[in-house]
Amino acid sequence: MCDGAEAGTVGKDLPIKALDIAVSGTKGAAGNGAHVVEEWLTGDKWSSAADGIDMYIGSTKEAVSPLQGFTIKVGDGSVCQNTHVANKGWMGLGCTKPGGWMYGGSPMEEAQNLEAIRLTV
Repeated sequence: MCDGAEAGTVGKDLPIKALDIAVSGTKGAAGNGAHVVEEWLTGDKWSSAADGIDMYIGSTKEAVSPLQGFTIKVGDGSVCQNTHVANKGWMGLGCTKPGGWMYGGSPMEEAQNLEAIRLTV
């Protein structure tokens, strides 16, 4: 999906297992996924990618639970996110300060599936 467009589904109980994010004009991006069962996977490396290159967060492997949230940071400028979480709805727009990290999704203690996201950079 392009800048600001919705990825995923709302109201269909279809959790997101992985994200494929590519940015442009931000000197790249970095991030990681928090999973419903495992939270931050032990040994899971933080993903990063240069401008225009796909960055993958999460896993499509059957044994890995869906995402409950993710962190993201861009190298230059800021990134904004809004996430739709199962049983909660849209969580509200949040933006990083330049060079800062942002978490989007279910609060860690609630462990609800991430169902849709909107990102803008």
